[in-house]
Amino acid sequence: MKIPICQMCAATEFLCSGCAAKLAKGTLSQADVDASRALYALNRQGADLDGVELVRAIDAKRLAYLFLNSPESRLVGPQGRTIRKLEKLMKSTHVRAVRLGKGPLELAGEILFPAKVLGINKAYSAGGETLKVRTAKRDAVKLPSDLESLGGVLQFALGKKCKITFE
Repeated sequence: MKIPICQMCAATEFLCSGCAAKLAKGTLSQADVDASRALYALNRQGADLDGVELVRAIDAKRLAYLFLNSPESRLVGPQGRTIRKLEKLMKSTHVRAVRLGKGPLELAGEILFPAKVLGINKAYSAGGETLKVRTAKRDAVKLPSDLESLGGVLQFALGKKCKITFE
């Protein structure tokens, strides 16, 4: 199992100087620390998380996104037991595991589920390139979180500034 913080920091409630510096600099977030500690605790309890590689955790108000470089099925576990235990440990209402390395349309679809993504357009302006993620107007109420936090999650996953639009 690979996590963004060191094993010592995951096992204790204190951060070493290296991990604390990463947190202060902004390369790590508090959500990364919380998710890493929860995954470490689950692994110690006997969950089979050997192949899981956590890249980043983002808290989007009602939902926590865990971005992985490994298949998300390892984290979900049989019948979703592992992810439910993780939700309890993280004290989050819902946790969603997303695998990086997929196409932009597929990634956006997983992040915005149950809202359906109609398409992704590139918009060029003086400020740079922006991706417009198009969804149906009727799906606006189905979005898992607010637009601002979902835009930040999409920006991390797709690597570019993103805006959600409704048609």
